[in-house]
Amino acid sequence: MRSDQVACRVDLAARYGLDVAVFIQNIYYWVRKNEANQEHFYDGRYWAHSSYRGLEKWFEPLWSMQQIKRIVSKCRDQGLLLVGNYNPDGFTHTNWYSVTDAVLEIYGDSPEPEKVVRNRTIDSSILIQNRSEIEPANKVYKININKPPIVPHEVLVCVKDYAGEDQVLYDALVGLLENRDAIKKPVKTVRAMKGILRDLVKHSGGSRATALQMLDKATKSNWLTVYPLKEDELPQADRGQGREEYGWQK
Repeated sequence: MRSDQVACRVDLAARYGLDVAVFIQNIYYWVRKNEANQEHFYDGRYWAHSSYRGLEKWFEPLWSMQQIKRIVSKCRDQGLLLVGNYNPDGFTHTNWYSVTDAVLEIYGDSPEPEKVVRNRTIDSSILIQNRSEIEPANKVYKININKPPIVPHEVLVCVKDYAGEDQVLYDALVGLLENRDAIKKPVKTVRAMKGILRDLVKHSGGSRATALQMLDKATKSNWLTVYPLKEDELPQADRGQGREEYGWQK
């Protein structure tokens, strides 16, 4: 990206996560720009197009190509993003993107796209720690991305390998890492990260739902790792019975 700041809507970030909000903001911007130029209108709506490599270059250094693919999938699953193919031939490897009607409705009272990044600047950690306290919800903020990573690269790779294609689990683990960084207790080594993952497997009994609940409680409680849940804190399906084995378990 050409700037050390990115824009997103706080209401989208609070509901769907920061990565989704930033990605949708960019797609919305280019769709509106193409609409203003009367370009790329197909099947009743305007589109923006790019390859994954083009998106990786655009969002550099924010996301890798693999992360972008996960975000695209997440946006589609949440009903925010449309993906089409309007390439003139079969040799062009480019996806076409547009936002759904639900997103257009959210942006209904927003300023023009070229004005959308002129609000105040905030640190991205504020969105993570105090999502429910940010008002009004329909404002668009700039987020500083020119900051040190919350963990070393090899620690993040460890998390990615563990979570696999489970985006919800990955987000929950990253949430714990972000909170530890915020309380000045960052995870600095792969050994420390593997210790957290061992605790997660041990105390969840292999239940994905319980693991997610444990990560949520650990993050909200400012814990350094995860701990067993009390009986009344367990997901309903896991109370008083054995735990199910999941493919992400190591």
